Order: sequence, then structure tokens, then C-alpha cells
Amino acid sequence: MKTKEGIYQEMRALGLSPGTKLFLNDVNVTKEQGFGEFNFNLAGKWKKTYRGFKTKESWYILTNFGDLETAIIAYQKRFDIEEMFRDFKSGGYSLEGSQLAPQYLSKLIIVIAIAYTSATLQGKKIKNMGIQKYVTRPEKRYKGQRRHSSFYVGQHFYHWLQLHQMFPKKYRRANAN
Repeated sequence: MKTKEGIYQEMRALGLSPGTKLFLNDVNVTKEQGFGEFNFNLAGKWKKTYRGFKTKESWYILTNFGDLETAIIAYQKRFDIEEMFRDFKSGGYSLEGSQLAPQYLSKLIIVIAIAYTSATLQGKKIKNMGIQKYVTRPEKRYKGQRRHSSFYVGQHFYHWLQLHQMFPKKYRRANAN
């Protein structure tokens, strides 16, 4: 990035350390090809730990938001959107494999949106009740592995109910201990 003195420096030289954050207004961020003379705000953050693991590096976001907290909240929403795209594609409905004509695809997307909303709301309810571990496979706690989405939990709830109804109560009680 370009300093006020007109000298370019790497962002890692800004001095972020674990547990710190920064926000700079109107910075020019490239010396080479790219953004040219456009200025952005720069948000930077380095968490001490993430899900129980020490983080190895900081991250930086170029933004047009005027403060750090707004930039962070907006950036966090990106992960929910990525999760939704995964659910629409390979994680749930295989939308990309439908190969439908545009007039039929739009109708399918409406149906998927309704089903997705229903499963996601059900999944959030299950997570809030604290019974997720009964509905889905146990999550392994490896670094970098994602948690189950609310959609995934809600979608598998119906399978869990079907299995739950297939076995008599006597069998469930015997194996609960």
C-alpha cells in the first residue's frame, strides 16, 4: 500500500499482531497493475485463536465501508453466502446438474428457495435446542474443517425422524446408556 509519504510498503509491515485490528481510510493499495489510483479503506484483523487454534496470520479487506466493525460484519456474511451456494449445488439440491431450460430452471429455483428456507429454519431451531449431535453425524474437530450448516442439519432432521420411528422405544432405551 502507498503511505502518505508516497512510499509503497507491504501490508504485513503495518504491525498487526495476534489479537489486534486496524482500519485505514483512503489508501492506495497497488504499485503494479490493478486498481490504479482508486483509494479504498483497509480493514485488518488478526485473531488470537479461531475455534481453539492459534491463527498464523492476519487478514485484510479492501472496503468502501467507513468503519472496521461494519466491514467485518459484511465480510462475515460472505461465508454464509458461499455456504448457501454449496448447498444449492453439490451439498443438497444438485442445481448445476439439472440442465433445465431457463424457463423451467427459474421455477425450480423458486421451489429450491422455499425448501432451502424451510430446512435452514428447521436446522437453526435444532441447533438452538442443542440436539444437533443426535440429528447429524458427529463433527470431527480438525483444523479447517467446517461445521454442519443449518441447512444440512435441517435437511437431515427428517431422515433422523424416519429412523427414530423405525426402531421401537424399547430398543432406543436399551442403547441410550
